[in-house]
Amino acid sequence: MKTSVKYSRQIPALCALQIEMTHGQSYFDLVSRERKLEKAPKGPKQAIEEEAPKHENCAARNKEDLKKKAVKAAAIKKWPGNNIPIFRKNKQETEQLDALVDELDDCIFETVGFDKAAIRQHIIDIMNERRRSVRNGYDYTSVR
Repeated sequence: MKTSVKYSRQIPALCALQIEMTHGQSYFDLVSRERKLEKAPKGPKQAIEEEAPKHENCAARNKEDLKKKAVKAAAIKKWPGNNIPIFRKNKQETEQLDALVDELDDCIFETVGFDKAAIRQHIIDIMNERRRSVRNGYDYTSVR
C-alpha cells in the first residue's frame, strides 16, 4: 500500500511526506519534489521496482549466461577431474587453450563484449576456481 500526503503548512514546499507499507512495517521518507527520488526500504525485498531497465536487457543477459555456460561445459569436458592445468607455465596447455577458444566461435557475443579474449579469460577463471576448490578438498572425480 502506497500513499502520499502533502502538508503545505507543516513541511516546506520542496518536500512531500510519503508513507509506505512494506512487509507490515511503515516508514517515513522525505523526498524532494525536484529530484523525484524515492528511497527504497531496507530489506531483502524492495517495494519500489524499476521494471523498464530489468526487462530491456533481460534477453541479452540470458543469452550471455547461456554462452558462458557453454564455455564452462566445454572447458570442463576438455580438462575433467582434479588434474587442472596451469596455463602461464606450460606452453602446450596454452596452445590447447587457444585451440579451445578457436573452437568456441559460436559462443562469441559481441554486443556485451564477450569476444575471444573474454572467452579465454573466462576459461582461465573457471580453471582457477576449480584449482582453488581442489586445494580446499573438493574432489571432481567423485562428482560425475
